[in-house]
Amino acid sequence: MQILVLDWETFYSQEYSLSSMTTEAYVRDPRFEEILLGVKDGDAPAYWLLPDRAAAFLAEEVDWANTAVIAHHAHFDGFILSHHHKIKPALWIDTLSMARVLDGPKAGNSLHDLCIRHNIGTKGDFVTHAKGKHLKDFTRDELFQYGAYCANDCEKEYLLAMKFMDQMPAEELQIIDRVVRCFTEPVFVGNSEALRSAVASERQRKQDVLRRIGLICPHCQGTGVVPDLIAGTVQCKKCDGQGTDKKTIGSNEQLATLFRACGIEPQTKTSPSTGEQIYAFAKTDSAMQEMLEDEYEDVRFLAEARIAIKSNIVETRAEKFAACAERGPMPVYISYGAAHTFRMGGGDGMNWLNISSKHNANRPELSVIAASIMAPPGHKIVTADSGQGEARITAWLAGQHDLVDAFAQGRDVYSEHASTIYGRPIDRKRVKEDYIPGQLGKVCLAEGTLVVTNHGTKPIERVTIKDTLWDGEKWVQHRGLIFQGVKEIVEGASLRATTDHEILTGHGWRTWNEVRMSHSLFRSALDLVNLPFSVGGVWQSKEKGMSTVHCVVAHAAPNRTCADTISKAVSLVGATSAQKEPRLKNGGGVMQMLCSMWSTACGCLIDCLPLLAGVTTQKIKTSGIMANGGFVFIQSGRPTAPHFCDTSRPSPDGMTPHWKWTAAKWTGTMNRAISGLLLAPSTCKTSDKLALCSDESKNSKQKMRTYDLACAGPRHRFAVLTDQGPIIVHNCILGMGFGMGYYKASMELLKGMLGAPPIQFTTDDMAMLRVDPSRFLNNPAKVKQVDAMPSRLSLNARLIHCAVTNALIERYRAKMSRITGVGLPPGELGYWQLMDQVIDSMIWGKEMVFGAHGVMRTAKDKIWMPNGLAMRFDGLERGNDGRASYYNGRERVELFGAKLVENTVQCLHYIVVSRQLLEIAKVLKVAITTYDDVVTVVREDIAADALAFMIEEMSKTPAWATGLPLVGEGKIGSTLKEAS
Repeated sequence: MQILVLDWETFYSQEYSLSSMTTEAYVRDPRFEEILLGVKDGDAPAYWLLPDRAAAFLAEEVDWANTAVIAHHAHFDGFILSHHHKIKPALWIDTLSMARVLDGPKAGNSLHDLCIRHNIGTKGDFVTHAKGKHLKDFTRDELFQYGAYCANDCEKEYLLAMKFMDQMPAEELQIIDRVVRCFTEPVFVGNSEALRSAVASERQRKQDVLRRIGLICPHCQGTGVVPDLIAGTVQCKKCDGQGTDKKTIGSNEQLATLFRACGIEPQTKTSPSTGEQIYAFAKTDSAMQEMLEDEYEDVRFLAEARIAIKSNIVETRAEKFAACAERGPMPVYISYGAAHTFRMGGGDGMNWLNISSKHNANRPELSVIAASIMAPPGHKIVTADSGQGEARITAWLAGQHDLVDAFAQGRDVYSEHASTIYGRPIDRKRVKEDYIPGQLGKVCLAEGTLVVTNHGTKPIERVTIKDTLWDGEKWVQHRGLIFQGVKEIVEGASLRATTDHEILTGHGWRTWNEVRMSHSLFRSALDLVNLPFSVGGVWQSKEKGMSTVHCVVAHAAPNRTCADTISKAVSLVGATSAQKEPRLKNGGGVMQMLCSMWSTACGCLIDCLPLLAGVTTQKIKTSGIMANGGFVFIQSGRPTAPHFCDTSRPSPDGMTPHWKWTAAKWTGTMNRAISGLLLAPSTCKTSDKLALCSDESKNSKQKMRTYDLACAGPRHRFAVLTDQGPIIVHNCILGMGFGMGYYKASMELLKGMLGAPPIQFTTDDMAMLRVDPSRFLNNPAKVKQVDAMPSRLSLNARLIHCAVTNALIERYRAKMSRITGVGLPPGELGYWQLMDQVIDSMIWGKEMVFGAHGVMRTAKDKIWMPNGLAMRFDGLERGNDGRASYYNGRERVELFGAKLVENTVQCLHYIVVSRQLLEIAKVLKVAITTYDDVVTVVREDIAADALAFMIEEMSKTPAWATGLPLVGEGKIGSTLKEAS
């Protein structure tokens, strides 16, 4: 194959340059201009060409099907070649990509730095004299100087490529080529209108937040314009015509003053960069999380405004993606070898590898980017990913055979983890009344799921730690909302959940997939719910074709403890003489009911709601009635409306409507927990010709943002509302990953782990989880460490929280003994301890073969991986305190056994997925690859076959990984969001 080095020099200026624009925007900009092209053909001397001559050379004098092109930053030169010259070479060889894995991603890999580091001469600097100059602006001498500079770059790139390719496995060179082609040969198209709309909505949202707290621009008084002698009015420059004041909310000191005016003294934290005390105003700070949920509206608004102004992710990224979509097919920029574990990374200011925004549970609008990236007409996006890849590799490497077998057999690994957390066997499949969920946060409910709280029903994503939940028997506390990422869900009766989320039925805990497909199971789940809201009776009488509803209901305060007492002062609501007259329409036997609904109770009589149509309420007299704690009087005559939400059912004389009624209106002193159960504030009637309702138990699957609520009371369950009534679902139990000690885990939980709301363990959790804190509390070193922990909690509260966290971690570590080494016989090492020996072997320069089947081996400051590349730990040494650290090219980084496990597993996972990518790329066009998936764009008619092929490839185990169970999963969609 012919080797050709290409290096373009192009026009740039202060306003137009790669330092201020994305590579795609720069190359497609109308100002783009080629000045000259440097060329080196094999080992012949390099030369340079002016644009006209270069165009002829590229079009007529190169056999591109047999030519490999060398470039430094091939994304740039490659996009010029493909976009402006419509040329695709046989192979791309990128010296920048190779340098990242051979010298380290943070070592400084500019061509200037590489020339010095590898002792191949100097790069030159004439390009600095070309700033702002078009081709016509150069003198003859200047062009020759610029040409010599460019030709020198080609010579240096060639020398680096020859040196690097000797060290690069052939498969890695192919991966670099595929990554570059994701950018130089784009296939995605973008919905620029939706992206622009997202930008406008985000800007309006910020303006609304600022106006809501009265922060209008003092210069234009909120109008966005100021007087002008000539034009009359002009846009206010202080606020860019928005009419709001961002500076006040963006200033730490001014924001602190505003909080103090609300009676809140802002908390501080230690700055990680300066060591000084600064205000804890970051969204991830526990103090800010508290203010976002403060009982006072002004405090909440200030906190929301601060976060809104500081967060520009939607506005800036959506704007970049919109502009890119308007210019043409969307190039995907991926940085090969972005991490020292060889993992891919984003780049070019757009970060395609992070557009699902799973890290931000409170901003679902971020998904607009993924939803706006589409396949071209007649095509589909097909995605396949490596399920649980890193967890599988860890167990396989460490010889944790029970876990490997569980993965291989498709067992419920997370259910088995629950047994570890609770210290007793958990079998959710066979023990019907086992209240401990087996999924440990892996199952979840989709956004919008209505949860029954003491403040009314709320969408699950809006539930806060200040809400208590109804668990079917009593009101219980919980430990906060957990964002579970974007997952595949199924829908039935308006409830959206993952297929394995557990529902309490008359036959024990059953998965949502079972319940939604079985009418009897679903009905038994509805029948189990015992709501605390009402007592009384409803009955129906019929006379002369007229139907009359009689009702007596009363309300029991939900926050009082249940007591068998008789209330002497009881006010009840009576409903009498509510008549409904059937009327025939069209002579076909189809019935129409014209009904109005009135406030009948502050209780939630789910089973009686079909009868409560057309009822007028009145206060009635009654004697004392047994109830749970007392009653409150509800004013009568407040109108509400029914909502038709069921399907028709057949009868012998035709089709008759089967009514289900819920409501949706606050009335008088109605408790909010009840009003939340009442939907749709409008009256409805059946159509003249009855139409069947759509089946809401959809079989089709979709991806949605999902959530769960952690540790909801001792039974770990809570009530949610379907359109058929409330049912009980399981919640998640906090799971602990290995490698994190109790102190860091405790701090992360209080702060909000992985973006979740803060979680604090209490004495109730200690009892529920059967934690004995004695050993922890009698350890002076741990007590001293906890005492020094920066936290708003009292020492006693911190000790309890840390003791529970420590116990959970210890249980997990004991279960995973081959990984952690806990509980192994004397003389046997766990994988963590083995990795400490690996660190010492690297320090001493001793070869040590380790991992399953000896897939890795050590050398001085490096580990050789099965792909033929070495993961680098330059300057690895142990300090006087025994801690090991290495130099990553910018700073020293600590290294210990558990962290090295993470590093090696991540690297091996990259190797697995990248080889799967190569096999897929032999057949299909790869559009993007992230950390664990491969995305292709194919013709619509072959999408199903492509998916099957990709899943098969993603499930194959490499030859070097015998015994590693892998599984591929995938999806087809018209947008990147649908296929994710």
